[in-house]
Amino acid sequence: MKRPLISLNTTILGTGLGALLFGLSVPLAQGQYFVRGELNGWDTSSQMTDEGGGLFTYQATGLTPGAMYEFKIATEDWSIDWPGSNARVMADANGEILFRAFDQETWTDGWMPDAARRVGYSDSGLHGWELIGSMTGWDASPVSLTDMGNGLYEGQVFLSDGDYEYKYRMTGSWDINLGGDFGNSAGNIALNVPVSETYIFQLDLMNGRFDAAPIPEPSTYALLIGLGALGLAWLKRRRAAR
Repeated sequence: MKRPLISLNTTILGTGLGALLFGLSVPLAQGQYFVRGELNGWDTSSQMTDEGGGLFTYQATGLTPGAMYEFKIATEDWSIDWPGSNARVMADANGEILFRAFDQETWTDGWMPDAARRVGYSDSGLHGWELIGSMTGWDASPVSLTDMGNGLYEGQVFLSDGDYEYKYRMTGSWDINLGGDFGNSAGNIALNVPVSETYIFQLDLMNGRFDAAPIPEPSTYALLIGLGALGLAWLKRRRAAR
């Protein structure tokens, strides 16, 4: 996020007056984000609430149940907006959508996108989600994802080693689909599989993120459990020897 370009003593000269006298640019105060989209004519009537820790929220009400709305998170002057492609979300049965924006550009939680601001939203509960990509022959055989609750969906697929591209989309339709930046109709997500094994795909709507990771084989689990048991036994012996 851009920081103020001036550091004048505002008790002597306010930034607005400074801009007027010296022609300086006065950017928006940090945290002035809006949900801008089809729900409000892309205006700034839907200002988000700063929840702290880089999280901003906005509860939209009075929408048409089951209707889809394109949107972005943006500042008043559009100097900052995300995702790169417009996002699209469906209003729930009560005509409501909870928008969640994350003002952070670098992530280390292992999820994607990991080098961009994230945008999440509540699950409408009016449609399912599926995995679709080169591993499914695209439309040939999409993989239905299981609803784990609170906007989290997941599914498992065995993949041979190689390179793949994929997306998440609403069941049976391209009207809502999520690509690399979590926007609707964004670019495909790339995945390299070095060794043939089963992968778990996860879509986390509320937190605006997704993930694909290999599932350890049962033998790997057994090895990890065995190592853990050996470590615990060693600690016990060490304590007993004191």
